[in-house]
Amino acid sequence: MAVTIEDFGGRVATVWSQLRPTTRQLVERALQSTQASSQGRNAPYDARADLELSKLLAALDEDVSETRVLAANQETADEIANLARNNIKGLQAFDTGGLYESIDIQQSAGGLTFAVGAKAKHAPFVEFGTSPHFPPLEPIRQWCRHRGIPEEYAFVIARAISERGTPERPFLYPAYLVGMRNHVDRVRKYVMGTLRGAIK
Repeated sequence: MAVTIEDFGGRVATVWSQLRPTTRQLVERALQSTQASSQGRNAPYDARADLELSKLLAALDEDVSETRVLAANQETADEIANLARNNIKGLQAFDTGGLYESIDIQQSAGGLTFAVGAKAKHAPFVEFGTSPHFPPLEPIRQWCRHRGIPEEYAFVIARAISERGTPERPFLYPAYLVGMRNHVDRVRKYVMGTLRGAIK
């Protein structure tokens, strides 16, 4: 016997009827395959679709949906943090390891929201670069010692920064973009699992 969305209950049917066609097609495609398509992997992050899918999960089973959304959000936060650390190494911004070690994940009191960031004071200067300014010499001397560069070059480096600033070397935002693109697939997987479980 064919199962319709109405068989899931009135609340699910109501939420389903309120989904945008884009989000509804996302769910239908997820149910048709156990693996995300290559097209889905390249899809941009859609915050509204994410919210709609969360509402659909909540309508299916509040307890199960919260567990599934929490799992998806935790996986994405972990991925973004790991990608950011890899980017720091790739950008040769590792140096003493302070920036690398400062990558941090914060979880909201409610448990469903995660924030990934870097606690190091110089993190914004690496991520966004700086405008021309004359920096303090001692941190540059320390950097020179760590890199095996004669300390007398510290003033030369500082003068160059005063004229040109420092270039941006984003490590966090690129990690965020990749993580959120993959987050779409994670939400699809959890929606599919919950829907298939409800059908069974």
